[in-house]
Amino acid sequence: MDTYLPISKAATITKLDKKSLQALIASGTIRAIKAENQIFVNKNDLSMIPKENRPDYEKYAHLSGIGILISEASRKYGVSTQTISRWAKKGYVKVLSKSVRRTYLDEADIAYLANYYLSNPGRGKKTIRRL
Repeated sequence: MDTYLPISKAATITKLDKKSLQALIASGTIRAIKAENQIFVNKNDLSMIPKENRPDYEKYAHLSGIGILISEASRKYGVSTQTISRWAKKGYVKVLSKSVRRTYLDEADIAYLANYYLSNPGRGKKTIRRL
């Protein structure tokens, strides 16, 4: 059963303003209902908001399109190469180019995910649903 939140609560959770959420509703990215002259947003759909539309991604937007090797990203952002490789396999990170020995990933995606990953430490938890 789907859970619906008031749009003001959804704005607080996602750190998006109400206008941005309404635009995502209009585009069909997230589902919503209107009841009692208020808009309610589907809680499950909040994880479906693309990372490029999130305000906390903007601080890494200048790194978009810049390739970084997995080993270099591991050293620079303090995340294991195994974790970064897993992110790439699951599609959380854009692969810019790949050869036999070198894989270049989008540095903006790595920086964004590393920030989130390191701010929520723990083992055996689902770190990222869909970013």
